[in-house]
Amino acid sequence: MGKYGVVRKANKIADPSRFFAVKTVHKTSKQIQAIYNEISILNSLDHPLIVKLYEVYETEEYIHLVMEYMEGGDLNTFFMENPNIDEMSIIKIMKQILIALNYLHHLGICHKDIKPENIMITKGLLAKI
Repeated sequence: MGKYGVVRKANKIADPSRFFAVKTVHKTSKQIQAIYNEISILNSLDHPLIVKLYEVYETEEYIHLVMEYMEGGDLNTFFMENPNIDEMSIIKIMKQILIALNYLHHLGICHKDIKPENIMITKGLLAKI
């Protein structure tokens, strides 16, 4: 369960090998305006180091955000599973985080909740470090 709702792994019926992350938020959430802001911001972004928002579906009760699936999990879990990670690997990870933040800041966007649990990673990144 995330800050605003539940995130599930999903796939297309037509292409069961392609996975997505679907964030589901109940519309009665006190954070509903924050979700609409997140949707607006994600729709305006196009960067290889920032998760992509593909679709948004709304029902009377829920908002479903269909997003890029990051098969590597979050950075916090990665660190916990790799307590002896070397300095060069940390440098590579930090460089990517700073590149993504620089992109956001140039657009006038400030990420207000930067922490390892909110940084998703791909298996491709893990293979490179």
